[in-house]
Amino acid sequence: MKTNRIHSLDALRGCLMLLGVYFHIAAFHYAIYGGFIALFVGLVHYFRMPAFFLISGFFGALLYYRKGSREMFTNRVKRIGLPLIFTLPPIHILNEFSWKFFELIRKDHGYINSLMDSIKSLNTLGSFIPFEVTHHLWFLNFLMTISFIVRIFDK
Repeated sequence: MKTNRIHSLDALRGCLMLLGVYFHIAAFHYAIYGGFIALFVGLVHYFRMPAFFLISGFFGALLYYRKGSREMFTNRVKRIGLPLIFTLPPIHILNEFSWKFFELIRKDHGYINSLMDSIKSLNTLGSFIPFEVTHHLWFLNFLMTISFIVRIFDK
């Protein structure tokens, strides 16, 4: 069976994703331990996301030249826009809760009291709907913006 997939780029994407897991673990520890961990975090941070953007740009351009800007944009909305829209609220709620919880823990509020007060702090619309930020999904926001610009300025 013949396929048009570029398996080496799929493998690179997979390696970059795994590297991201180690990067985020190491990022919490490099300030304490320094040395090799700090070097690892710096090097990975320097090239991992640009490599993702390069791969995404390659596949976006491939789609653009094969099917045109309308199909490319429709594909990007399905594969990038919808995941952004549907995963952003839960991530926002967890971020809001976590920030409050760890703030209270640092103030020696106790685990149970911190948990209960963190849950109670989710009492505004802004606690559930992210109006201003995309948190850890910033790259999806950037990719959708780039796709939108391509669609608008297509001849």
